[in-house]
Amino acid sequence: MGSKRWNWKKLPLAVKLTLTTASAIALTASSITWLSIRREQKTFHRELEQQAELLLDIWEAAAAKPLYYLDFHSLSELKISLRRQRPIFISARVYDVRGEIIADTKNESSKYSLEPDRFGEQLVASKTTIFEWHSDRLLAGRAVRLGRQQLGAVSVSLSTAALQAKLLEARDRGLIVGIMAIIGGTSMALLLNHSVAQSLQAAYESQRKFMNYASHQLRTPITIIRGHLELMGDDPAEQRETLALVEKELDWIGSLVNDMLVLSRAELPNFLHREIFDVGLLTEELCAQVRAEVEPNLQLDTKGTGRIVADRQRLKEATINLVGYASQHAKKGEIITLGSEVTKKEALFWVRDRSLVLTAAEQQEIFNLFASVAKGLPRSQGTGLVLPVVRAIAEAHGGRLELVSQPDTGSKFTIAIPIDMLSAKERGRLP
Repeated sequence: MGSKRWNWKKLPLAVKLTLTTASAIALTASSITWLSIRREQKTFHRELEQQAELLLDIWEAAAAKPLYYLDFHSLSELKISLRRQRPIFISARVYDVRGEIIADTKNESSKYSLEPDRFGEQLVASKTTIFEWHSDRLLAGRAVRLGRQQLGAVSVSLSTAALQAKLLEARDRGLIVGIMAIIGGTSMALLLNHSVAQSLQAAYESQRKFMNYASHQLRTPITIIRGHLELMGDDPAEQRETLALVEKELDWIGSLVNDMLVLSRAELPNFLHREIFDVGLLTEELCAQVRAEVEPNLQLDTKGTGRIVADRQRLKEATINLVGYASQHAKKGEIITLGSEVTKKEALFWVRDRSLVLTAAEQQEIFNLFASVAKGLPRSQGTGLVLPVVRAIAEAHGGRLELVSQPDTGSKFTIAIPIDMLSAKERGRLP
């Protein structure tokens, strides 16, 4: 019997968010600890190199005269004197002009190898201080000259034990901080992610419902089109009837796709193309267009006076959609009214259907995706996205879509948008 494999995709959303947050906190704490260690290391390196420079100054000044006269007795005494300063450094050396060691505080004997030392050769050939970093020490040295004459070189070796102690301290401090951050962050993440996960889950469910419903709605007309085309005979009248039905279904599919595109783009920065226009002129234009294309029984109520900054075409689209929605639900022969108004802060465009009366629950429901108040409304009469699209256009303007429904006055849909969405600088760029 095989063991169960761990599957990230099957974990609950709250667990995923908590694990992701905890991992991010752990990574941040590790990064901070690493940066702290690097900072300690750089600071220590700089300070130890400065200390080595100072010791080399002293060592060079003391060794210059004995090297010039090749006074080995003085070099021996100098070595003994420096050996007493051992707590400051590990060792100190003097090299002749060939790079051979002629004095070493670690060497008790006065006999040295006649073979040149590698580091000593580098020093006598260099004109600057040389630093060599090893795991346990810093080796530093420079040439000793008197005028243009090369006398030899000196070097000191300093312990890095203090650095190791500081790095261990920084690491331990970072681990403690990291553990505390992970514990605290995870606890906070558990509290926050619970509410966040619920919101994301709701958004995910809404999106899933949206896609499932859209897929179902598209499947229906496609099935109708395929079935009628497969059964279509050679009779011209039957062909015309079938093609008319196919065209009707394709128009409905086009409307659904267009509404879905509007909803998906409504939050994008370039969704609106704003301009300055007159509200009264737009209202008259809307009334004429709607009477010709959508609702002959449309009546103009009032029209606002003033100029606003908004997307003229999007507002026309939203208002025409409202008239179309109202006309679908209106009783036969019922007059639909259209009006506008400009207040100090907002421009209002409304559509009223006196025959449509909605309960409080229905007023909430109709703004949901694919909602339909009228039971049994034929699918071909609407995509179920009309009001969500109108609301998306209003909210993209920074406004809102309002509904007031009462038995004596019917239902009034109002698009309210701020008068001026642009700064003075932006207005100056408009035609």
